Amino acid sequence: NLFSINNPIPKFILVMFLVLTFSSTIKEQLIYVNNSSKINSQDPSSQKNQIRALDWIYSQADGKGFKAYTYVPSVYDYSFNYLYWWYGYKKYGYQPEDTAYLPNQPEYIKDSERIWTHKKPVGETDIVMLISEKDSEIAKRELAWRDNFSKLCVVNSELITKSLYVESLGKCKTK
Repeated sequence: NLFSINNPIPKFILVMFLVLTFSSTIKEQLIYVNNSSKINSQDPSSQKNQIRALDWIYSQADGKGFKAYTYVPSVYDYSFNYLYWWYGYKKYGYQPEDTAYLPNQPEYIKDSERIWTHKKPVGETDIVMLISEKDSEIAKRELAWRDNFSKLCVVNSELITKSLYVESLGKCKTK
């Protein structure tokens, strides 16, 4: 209908209105995107916080192989598995020897060895990294999960958000 208007003044006004509307929309979206990247979310499932957790874990591993286990109330930790597979390899050049919710569990993905091609073996260091998200509904379930690692000692830990916690575990030192 814009091109069917013969009078140039309403046509000009309408075109200017559309240009200003679109440019204002784009400008506001750019401001929103720029500001939202600076805001620290407390959401433990945001990718930004999950990547912060992985950065901490890889920095603690210091280039050594490790095993990574994740507790999330939803049970399925596919997002962390994906980040280890993609981000861990992309940024750090390797993937953990094992990733699951507990050691010695059936594999999530059939023939996963075909896609987990950059695993770094733990060797004798036996480094275990834990990521846990606070389970506000059934706290006993998280404690039961954590009990699976009771033979290991905490080497270092950090709170990423109010409810996302990372730990580096190792063999306990005997006196």
